[in-house]
Amino acid sequence: MGLSKVSVKTLGRVTVFTISLIVSGESYAMGKMYLFSEIKGVVVKNGAPVQDATVEQEYRWAWKDETGKEQVKTDSQGNFSFPAIIRNSFFGSLLPHEPMIRQTADQA
Repeated sequence: MGLSKVSVKTLGRVTVFTISLIVSGESYAMGKMYLFSEIKGVVVKNGAPVQDATVEQEYRWAWKDETGKEQVKTDSQGNFSFPAIIRNSFFGSLLPHEPMIRQTADQA
């Protein structure tokens, strides 16, 4: 016994819908994935703010084989900040994975 015309039609619509989600862009299929939240901080040494310290943010997102690295210098009060790192992934939202994110701070 074969598939009815209704079943074939429904299967076709589901297939077209699924393909259109993937082709039209992953951002429409799934929500935002925060690899790194916005961060603000102060570098201190012996209780005093450190001016011109280099603060480095580095990440590697294995799921999409994406890496990134950014450096900032602290201001006269030792302040620094990095923006949020936000990505979208259709399959990354469905399947388990683990981003690796590293931060370091070295006095200049």
